[in-house]
Amino acid sequence: MSSPCLKAIACHRRLLSLVPYPRELGALPPELGTLPPELGALPPELGTLPPELSALPPELASLPSGSNVQVISDLSQLSEIETALLREKAAPVSERSRAKAELVRQTVLILCDGRYLGLRVLADLLKRRDDKDFRTRILNPLLVKGALLPAYPKANDPRQAYISHPAFATDKDQQA
Repeated sequence: MSSPCLKAIACHRRLLSLVPYPRELGALPPELGTLPPELGALPPELGTLPPELSALPPELASLPSGSNVQVISDLSQLSEIETALLREKAAPVSERSRAKAELVRQTVLILCDGRYLGLRVLADLLKRRDDKDFRTRILNPLLVKGALLPAYPKANDPRQAYISHPAFATDKDQQA
């Protein structure tokens, strides 16, 4: 075998070692069990996860409650109970075909209190389209005022999500 083949086999073995092997299949085949000695240990640059693969991006580390903040880009990330609670908070807007912009902004702040919510999640909860109008009329004024904080520095980041600034957080029991 050539050197590239050995590297490919070693990479395959490393990947297999990261995947839990079902016990009902019996013992792991011996040919997949260990790395050949000529490959040695992992190089230092492969020893740790790169920052872009960490649980929270570095931009979130300094924000309020950075260690416990959830970034929710899809409602399926939440339990049925959490989704129901968010839908209840969104009801003053979602139950109306037309709502005043200020009511929608207040509801967005309530929904984003203590968690990052993506644009699609907000639009789904509020039963609005996640289009340019929603961003310009609702989200942008909150961002400019500082009431809403973005998760990522680039506004057009596809992972973008928003959290309410603690100084602008409204009482959870109050909904106008």
